[in-house]
Amino acid sequence: MNKIYDYKLLNNMIKNSKIVSKMEKVNKKYTTITMGNWKNCFNLVKLSKEMENQYMIWQNILTERGKNMNVISKKKQGIIAIICAIAMVVTSLTIYNPREVKADSEYKDLSYTQIGEKDYWVAAGNDGFPFQTVEDQGDKFLIIPQVAQGTKPIWPNFTDVTLNGEKFDQAAGAGIYIKYADLKENYYNIYEGTSAVDNHRFQIIIKAGNPSSGGEEGIEKPAAPTNFNIVFNEEDKTCTVSFDEVEGITTYNFYVGSRKIGTVPENKTFNISDLNVEEGKEYTFGVTSVNTENIESIKATTKYTVPVLSAPAAPTSLVANINNLKTDYTIAFANVQGATSYKFYLNGKYIKDISNGGIVTFEELGLEPETDYTFGVTAVNSKGESKMSTIKVKTPEIKADDVPAAPQGLVFELNNSKTGYLIKFANVQGATSYKFYVDRTFKKEVAASGETITIDELGIELGKTYKFGVSAVNSNGESTVSELEVQVPAIEYAITLDGKKITDISYGNTYKLSNNEQGYYDVDKKVAYAPETVITVKSDMNLMSIDLNVEMQNGASIRFKDPTGLRFQTKITSNNNLSLDEILNNGTVIKTGTIITTSTILGENGVVNDEFVKDNSKLKLDITNSGWYGNTVGTFCGSIVNIAESNYTTDFVGVGYVTIKYTNDNVKPKTIYASSNNIRSVATVAQNIINDTTTTERYEGKTYYEYLQGKGLSAIVDKYAGVANKDNK
Repeated sequence: MNKIYDYKLLNNMIKNSKIVSKMEKVNKKYTTITMGNWKNCFNLVKLSKEMENQYMIWQNILTERGKNMNVISKKKQGIIAIICAIAMVVTSLTIYNPREVKADSEYKDLSYTQIGEKDYWVAAGNDGFPFQTVEDQGDKFLIIPQVAQGTKPIWPNFTDVTLNGEKFDQAAGAGIYIKYADLKENYYNIYEGTSAVDNHRFQIIIKAGNPSSGGEEGIEKPAAPTNFNIVFNEEDKTCTVSFDEVEGITTYNFYVGSRKIGTVPENKTFNISDLNVEEGKEYTFGVTSVNTENIESIKATTKYTVPVLSAPAAPTSLVANINNLKTDYTIAFANVQGATSYKFYLNGKYIKDISNGGIVTFEELGLEPETDYTFGVTAVNSKGESKMSTIKVKTPEIKADDVPAAPQGLVFELNNSKTGYLIKFANVQGATSYKFYVDRTFKKEVAASGETITIDELGIELGKTYKFGVSAVNSNGESTVSELEVQVPAIEYAITLDGKKITDISYGNTYKLSNNEQGYYDVDKKVAYAPETVITVKSDMNLMSIDLNVEMQNGASIRFKDPTGLRFQTKITSNNNLSLDEILNNGTVIKTGTIITTSTILGENGVVNDEFVKDNSKLKLDITNSGWYGNTVGTFCGSIVNIAESNYTTDFVGVGYVTIKYTNDNVKPKTIYASSNNIRSVATVAQNIINDTTTTERYEGKTYYEYLQGKGLSAIVDKYAGVANKDNK
């Protein structure tokens, strides 16, 4: 029976050698190396778990049944030797040589994912372990493999990592980071590593350029779609994809980030649920064209923030966990997609906004021991509030335990800005809060050690001595007060104006600013003070005089953008080191704009000022600036458009202005007007353009009029100048 049994095993060995042959065929891109023994073979490359199992079976047979070899005929022993030799040859391991591998049809057939919007593509060499995440990060990209269903997790760490056959330093963690600079252009780059968890050999194929391009030689990609646009319909919660058709292309792929959503015609509408996106978050949407040879173009992309389309769903998994001291509850729930905040309710009454894991105390809720309550939470976004999720809570019995111990290790020290005292002490076990006292007069309840009490809150005088005290509190009462005698110093603060120290002022004293016409700017607080403001000093002050110059650029120009008209340009500058960008863009300057009227209305010696602007009998335009011209901070334009033909020769006046807001109560904003008026008619400006024979590089070596002709804009000039010529005949 032993002879028969062993003979069947030989047949199984022959049969199983086909497995080895199949694996060798799959790995035909590898070059053979000599292996010393089977076990090292499987340890090195791990071609197949099935093959390793077969090795163990065969090894056991040869070991455990070696005693039976003497009863096997010499012919059958020869068969064993032949099979083992065949197996050793068939299972000889292979090592990838990156210098010998270029574009290959085997790699082309893999399923590739584009890395962001760059022309780099990746594929998993192991079908059982696809990608969970492929993310462009500037100079590098991140890959997170996905564990296939039914397999054990093989992450987070890798060993024996190589890139193109050379050792590669891979940081520990669930992600694989590869720099673009480490990749070979127009080659299939091979990343390999062994999982430290399950000894699984993982392979990633990386291609610089679309694999369908054919490597070094390259195949021309089809053109990417143009005028790609995404429109969300909030009413039916859909997304419409549209783009211009590419000649010769009938198939287009639609992406959200690196995820392919599906094939689209020239335009298509998706339900937002099909996109797997979150409301209120920004995504990069993309579309590619695919030709008949299945070559895909580069993505045409656009970034779009998915609108909030509906009120969120009610929170789920609501729990209320009471702390060990039975003084407060932790409210927890599952975060709701699309929610921007949450509201907490007690017995149906709104109490406060709360986050997941937020705390509500017995004291703030007015809860009584051994009483039934209903806690409720809703989710909120810009579209409204969800239904309420509720949970029944019965407050526990509170036993009469001892009040907490008094705080120890008291330290009171001035904070760095000298505006208050930092309270330090050892936290007391069981305490839920602490009370602060000055000369045994209660001042404030604090949360914990390390909180700052301002000098204003203390109500103390500088230069005097006080007893500062702290007690510990819980639901059962208050400890005795621990005290420390503190000598309060006479604190002085520096006043700096335009970079020079002016004086030192004691805390709480006042300082009167000078009569600078435009006021003063507090560099630290980012606010402006009116001239002659009296300030109560409670910190160092770094002030700068506001000295803005508002100037009209010489002349006027024609506005060519529809509607056309006459344009005046204003430039604001700062005559000191005060940052123009800061004061114009942080809310200190609340308005810039242009007043436009006629020279007749303004009068021969008239000026544009507050009185003229407020005079409703004077016809004028007040054009508020909405952005900086040419992205230059401080430069803006104001235009009069749709000018009647009868007014082509009318002299218009443009005056720019800037309005400063002061932090002082009951002080009105101050407007500064340009000192010079620009007076021009649109006919005069147009005629000057026609008459100007100057050529410049700015206008491609042409006159300005010739340049406008090339842009198809000279007809606008002719229209305005023609009226003047007719009137002058």
